[in-house]
Amino acid sequence: MWNPAPSETLEEQIDFFSWLYDKHKGFLSQDDRRYFWGKGISKSGLDGLRKSMDHYFKAHFKESDEMNLGLAFHCRILEPSKYDDRFLYYHKLDGRTEEGKKQAKRIEKRKEELRKKNKYQKILKMDDHETVLGMEEALWNHPEAGPLFRDGGISEETVVWNNEKHGTLMKGKLDFRIPHEKVIIDLKTSSSAHIDDVTHTFRRGRLGVQHAMYVDGVTAVTGESGWRFLFVFVETKKPYGIQIFELTEKTESKARDMYTNDIQVVIDWIKNAKSALNEQRQMYTGYTTNIKLLDL
Repeated sequence: MWNPAPSETLEEQIDFFSWLYDKHKGFLSQDDRRYFWGKGISKSGLDGLRKSMDHYFKAHFKESDEMNLGLAFHCRILEPSKYDDRFLYYHKLDGRTEEGKKQAKRIEKRKEELRKKNKYQKILKMDDHETVLGMEEALWNHPEAGPLFRDGGISEETVVWNNEKHGTLMKGKLDFRIPHEKVIIDLKTSSSAHIDDVTHTFRRGRLGVQHAMYVDGVTAVTGESGWRFLFVFVETKKPYGIQIFELTEKTESKARDMYTNDIQVVIDWIKNAKSALNEQRQMYTGYTTNIKLLDL
């Protein structure tokens, strides 16, 4: 998810992209992450930008139980020591009973303690917490997926680099990277890990773009070619089925062309926006106003 600065006017939107050609390359520390907040073209940012500039600057994200479940599972696998500080989980309370009132007070006290430490983030339903535990068990018991996350990898890395063709500043967040195996892993939660459903998810979510971008980013930073990208899908319902997917070289190449073209759209938009600003004319920033023909 990208977090651009709130920019309403055309001039503010142009100014926001002042970092577009900044030169930087590397895996970021926590301090670096704060410096690069809102900077760099990300995969999620390109998803918005390819629709329209309005979808980049004015997109609204509403949290859901499914989203929180995915975040909790990621934390449980990739940063397990932080799980109990990031997610509070408990059985549904009956506020009418004395015990329910006492438990509610204990929970509020715990929330306040974590807030003071700047740790508390989400409330997780007990059913969802138990689902996370079931998914965790399934992952560790999987003969191929489990060992991947035990293989001396690095979790939750943010990487920045400059796109080879355009020189634009790029940014991505890796779930898991195994340097000695040259493997990058993205951990996905889904209601179905069946290949038919996953194929639809890949197309709708443009996961090929994520694959190509992150491989290019890690290659640029490490100077090493031959990185593989694996998607590990874990189902959110029993029996918590798991499948591992890897894109073909042909698909990766097409996805690379796709995101490179997306970057050019951004560059062209900025050029046109500057022209509109100089000429003091209005510029529509939503979907194209052209009539589109549909062939169904």
